[in-house]
Amino acid sequence: MHKINITPLTVEYAEEIVEDLINLHRSGVIDSAAFSFTLVPEGIPAIDKAAECVRRFKIFQKLLKGKGVPTGILIQATWGHGWTPDTPTDFQKIRNFNGNYQYTMCPEGDPFRNYVTNAIQACAKAEPDFFMLDDDTRFITGRSACFCPLHTDIFNKKTGRNLTSDQLIEAVKNNKDDAIIQDMLLQESMIKYAHLIRDAIDSINPDIPCSFCLCAQDVRHAPAVAKILAGPKGEAVIRINNARYLQDSLRNIPGWLCYTATQVAAFDDDVTLICEPDTFPQNRYSTAAGTLNMHLIMSALEGCKGGKFWITRMASFEPYSGKAYRDILAKNAKFLDAVLAMKPTWQGISIPLPHKPVFNYPYTPPSGGWHETLGRMGLPFFFSKKNQKNTAFAQPQLNFFSEEELEEIFKGNVLVDGSAAIELANRKLTRLIGCEAQKWNLEHVTFEQPDNDQIIPSTSPDIARLTPKGNAKVISNLYHQAYRYDHNKTVLAPGAIKITHENGAKIVTIANFHGKPDGLNSFSIFNETRKRQLVNILNDFQALPIYYPGDAEILFKAAILQNNEKIAVILNIGLDTLEQIELKGPWTKNASPQILDLNGAWTNVDSTQDGDQITIRKNIAPLDIVIVKF
Repeated sequence: MHKINITPLTVEYAEEIVEDLINLHRSGVIDSAAFSFTLVPEGIPAIDKAAECVRRFKIFQKLLKGKGVPTGILIQATWGHGWTPDTPTDFQKIRNFNGNYQYTMCPEGDPFRNYVTNAIQACAKAEPDFFMLDDDTRFITGRSACFCPLHTDIFNKKTGRNLTSDQLIEAVKNNKDDAIIQDMLLQESMIKYAHLIRDAIDSINPDIPCSFCLCAQDVRHAPAVAKILAGPKGEAVIRINNARYLQDSLRNIPGWLCYTATQVAAFDDDVTLICEPDTFPQNRYSTAAGTLNMHLIMSALEGCKGGKFWITRMASFEPYSGKAYRDILAKNAKFLDAVLAMKPTWQGISIPLPHKPVFNYPYTPPSGGWHETLGRMGLPFFFSKKNQKNTAFAQPQLNFFSEEELEEIFKGNVLVDGSAAIELANRKLTRLIGCEAQKWNLEHVTFEQPDNDQIIPSTSPDIARLTPKGNAKVISNLYHQAYRYDHNKTVLAPGAIKITHENGAKIVTIANFHGKPDGLNSFSIFNETRKRQLVNILNDFQALPIYYPGDAEILFKAAILQNNEKIAVILNIGLDTLEQIELKGPWTKNASPQILDLNGAWTNVDSTQDGDQITIRKNIAPLDIVIVKF
């Protein structure tokens, strides 16, 4: 477990900051503190910034001695995060994909490498308990590689060519083979730089561990870098890139969770992941305390083992700005520890993730996906890079999988939306879904009507025209009316189609595109009739052990723990405080539910049973997380 508080070197308030760190550690909010060293080069010749940072660090180190708080150094910037300082240096800078030079050092330059070696050795001589290398150490995210003269020369030596920097940019843009070579060479530069940092530390004290912070597009470079930084005996710790900077909506939480899970899935079990609950610029005008708490708990449920906290104002001594953060984290510290100890096996329907980090890794999560629908409707879903019995595909997820991989996945139950159906048709794989699919080219759809149910007014143009084949069964239809009260209605095409393969696997294709997170078009999706349709489909798949049957906006997850106990995770992503929560499904029958309390213990909760539905009487405010055990 790693709960690291990033702390400023504001020696003018050293005693107040140290007292705060001791209280945070005592209350279980943090287990260590990392002081921020901004070492990006400035000045000609480059200023010895490490000397002043070390001087300040030693003041805190002395005050914290014997207080039980491990005290380390965040190497917050060496390459630089891109901001041009008041006194720039003349070291070689990265040249990005647009041909622009930004204030970010290229790690191949010898003057810069010498500067960093001297700076890290000076830091190591201060005997910190640990180092953490920040995410300015990257080539891809926000930079899209380096095409400076040094890297152009490296590419030419590797390939035997004689390209200019501009020609290399065009080659990488237009030739995948050249792009892959360039990416490989950039990873070699990352590895070379990681060795530089590790060697500088080892020259002073090889027992000091060092962790690594990544940015999302660079995830495929991270494992090798983290293992080098950790040293032969150290734990490889990686902070993933899942901050929620300046987010003002709760409805994007399912998409953020996909972003988190996609990064987690990129790693094997030989690294430890922590999350990025960054509140920059460290006050509630940016990030609410409830958002911070949600961030940590939901990241833990996705596999993160702690976080790198930014709950202390860095630019100015404003301690009151962090009070609400400290209050909520202290209040929930034992709850979080209990969650961190869980090893859930998720139930419901799976959103498939790539088995390995993909080339040109997405900086933002794919736009659209079943998590955007299920994640607001209180229906259980989860993310997985392993094939599951029940899977939900939208077009953005299909892009990660080959034909052979899709054939394996479609041996189980699969829910397909209209965007995925069109993509499968484009890839000549409609045999998997039992229907042809194309962009909508008929009259306007007035409404959809599932078999034996209410109508769903159509508000979206994002619809696939489905044409059933073979034994496919139409389970919903799309209709046109001349006007609202017209007695004549015309069937245009299926709204949903179901086939059953010889092995018993059930494939349901819905014409509407699913996963549009918001906007008027989304109300073809977000209504009680559509939810009832999805409940029927998931029940048919036997993928609905428990769910929330109401219409509040709930992100819902279900899992079986190692001791075979069953849990439901309920996150309120609406703006209404709920006075009670209804749960329905096989897990609720004859259940005696308990909830995880703030002491990290299971306690009984007031509830009533009605068949396969149970009502739990507990207030759930926006961003509250309730975990129920059955």
